[in-house]
Amino acid sequence: MLLLSRQLHPASFPPDSSNPRMNLNSPDNLIDKNELDGFWDYPVVKPVKDIIVTGVNDGWALIKSPLKWDSTAFFVLPSIALGVYFLMIIDKPITRSLSGNKKYSDSFLVEASEIYGRNRTSELSAAGFAIAGLALNEKNLIRIGLEIYESYYFTNNINSVIKRLFGRARPYEDKGNYHFDPFNKKNNPRNSLPSGHAALSFSLSTVIASHLDNTYLKALAYTPAVLTCLSRVYQNQHWASDVFLGAAVGYFIGSFVTERHKSPEQDFFSLSIDEQGRIGVIIPVR
Repeated sequence: MLLLSRQLHPASFPPDSSNPRMNLNSPDNLIDKNELDGFWDYPVVKPVKDIIVTGVNDGWALIKSPLKWDSTAFFVLPSIALGVYFLMIIDKPITRSLSGNKKYSDSFLVEASEIYGRNRTSELSAAGFAIAGLALNEKNLIRIGLEIYESYYFTNNINSVIKRLFGRARPYEDKGNYHFDPFNKKNNPRNSLPSGHAALSFSLSTVIASHLDNTYLKALAYTPAVLTCLSRVYQNQHWASDVFLGAAVGYFIGSFVTERHKSPEQDFFSLSIDEQGRIGVIIPVR
């Protein structure tokens, strides 16, 4: 039986308090793993419990994060909104400039860029890192895999809500860049703003880049995400303002997840093997 904690507890993975981008030091956990007992204490299911608790607490922290925004956040968000607005003004000329020549529509670079922004790419990347980490006994690889999936899940769902909220027509519909149909059907192709490919590509790249120390490698990690954004405009699937907002959503959610999990004082994972020889991943939740 799951018991929701009445008292909020410290974040599962306290972020680096010196990071000026976020203020996540306040207690904001929804579930205390110590309050889950009985079935959830069996060795085989305990790792699953820890992963679920971490995901739920991170999701709750994300929902509550607007209550903790500082002056930087209140500067960044209006800046993004202004950026989207000004890009909308010049969306048409940008689209004509980038999508006018279809010579490279079927090129490897354009096709690969589109694939990078798909749901399946993030899912397979998360699984690949996690499996590699288990095989090599590398905790950091497992951490990257779990962060990729968590960031993907949050980004994909938030992006879908925003898409339905605006219901913006896509460029190929020839209805103009100011045609909106809010609260339409979930799978309506008119849901152009923000770009899902841009959001997921930046979500993925942000998690990977956060684990790199070299500036050039960080730039390299973001290269496929930038190419994905350009390819969506080039293929006439999105306006420039769509990919700009999508990239912002993916970047900030990816940053939120990775910053929340930073803790120099404890191991992120421990691995265990039960009596049947099955490997488990134990995530400490405090």
